[in-house]
Amino acid sequence: MREREHTLARYKTVIWYIGRLMMIIGGFLLLPLIILPFYMNELKYFQSFLVPALVFAFAGFILKSLTDKSEKVPVNHAVGAIIVVCAWVAGWLAGAAPLYLSGLFNPTQALFESMSGWTTTGLTVALPDQLPHIILFWRSLMQYAGGFGFALMMMSMLISSNPSGACYAEGHTDLILPQLKKSANIIVKIYLIYLLAGSAMYLFAGMNVFDAVNHCMTALSTGGFSTHNDSIAGFKSLPIEIISIILMLLGATSFTVHHLIFSKKFQSAKINDEVKFMFATLIIFVALFFIAVMPRMAYFHFTGYGDIVRHGVFECVSALTTTGFRSISYVHPALPALVSFILMVLMCLGGHTNSTAGGIKQYRIAVFFRTIYWTIQEMFLPRTSVISYQVMKAENPSFIKEKNIREVLLYIALFVVTFVTGTLILVFMGNTVLHSMFEFASALSTGGLSSGITSPTASPQVLWVLLAGMFLGRLEFFIIIYVIVKALTDVKFLITSEDAPMHGK
Repeated sequence: MREREHTLARYKTVIWYIGRLMMIIGGFLLLPLIILPFYMNELKYFQSFLVPALVFAFAGFILKSLTDKSEKVPVNHAVGAIIVVCAWVAGWLAGAAPLYLSGLFNPTQALFESMSGWTTTGLTVALPDQLPHIILFWRSLMQYAGGFGFALMMMSMLISSNPSGACYAEGHTDLILPQLKKSANIIVKIYLIYLLAGSAMYLFAGMNVFDAVNHCMTALSTGGFSTHNDSIAGFKSLPIEIISIILMLLGATSFTVHHLIFSKKFQSAKINDEVKFMFATLIIFVALFFIAVMPRMAYFHFTGYGDIVRHGVFECVSALTTTGFRSISYVHPALPALVSFILMVLMCLGGHTNSTAGGIKQYRIAVFFRTIYWTIQEMFLPRTSVISYQVMKAENPSFIKEKNIREVLLYIALFVVTFVTGTLILVFMGNTVLHSMFEFASALSTGGLSSGITSPTASPQVLWVLLAGMFLGRLEFFIIIYVIVKALTDVKFLITSEDAPMHGK
């Protein structure tokens, strides 16, 4: 096959898969309608979901019909990456459509809420207490599906190979099993079990069915959308807070660790470096939270040190898992600067790789600190000494190569540069430095806690800056850069090249 023909075939493959995925998204848009029989007064929102469902299904059918299945090329790194990024854009638009058609959101707000949902960020421009049940359910459903990688799950239904680009685009650097389809099936089964168990626990703790299902979905997805303005704080219940902590930690734990637990390989799960780093981080920062809040107990209406520990654990878990639930009613601009800084750092650190959480991720943090340790070792040990460069990630040690270290350091550098850039833009828009840092860190790490900048009255310019941060933070930087460069290079090649024979693979 000539190079030009091969490039065209690659994009025909992309179009074919996007068509199939859009048809699936069309079906997904119909799911919220299942709750209408329980809320008949919300039948007026029926068309808000039916119309975009039909449009996406029809558009997907047209795209699929434009290409011949026999012309498809294998889904390699490039094709997989492009498909997933396009699928995320399609999902984002599909998620926004019912919100806008409901008349409750303007176009920018609808796009923002949809991105916040799919990326499991949890920043919101809405007041949940004022939203109809079907819209609340749709928000939660987007977070639940977005958490375990909806694009990757849909691709697993269509292909049997393992497109590495798709996995990296979704933030899953490792598959549970060698086969994508089997890995996806295991993830779905595990999270359905957690959803049923978590919802039952919430019901037992005093929530109604609707609140229980919605909060379980958004806790497991580390998304943080709530059905109430005051989030978990509105329930004023210690059992509900404990259940939420458990579900948030489960959501921020690697799918690989869950598989080890379900396979009864508890020792392998216990020695996982991400697990150890996460709990060490929580212990340190809960202590810092205690120190920072103790002089301000009256502001939070705490009656004793036990209250500080109780809410300190909850808030730190919520921030580190990038969920965004709150157990106390407060507005971040009134928080002590140190408390805001603690929560901001925790959001940036984030949960495990191959989990529903965002942030830099515990694996990269582990590699970063171990690299410092290894470097110090090399300085003082004899040259003949052998240093083991490894991190416990699954059952067996993950040996770290120089390339892996370079990728980790580059990712952290890109995260910091993006964070600084987004913060400066928000400052130039008239926000304070601390609030801008907190808000953009929340967007970039998909954390969901707000400094007050995100609100129903926020300007479209501010929302678009935060929306960009959420997109970059969820899909991660390398794959977006790769897809943009690859697409531009291919377009340039198709425009300027002649039909020359293809060299190499």
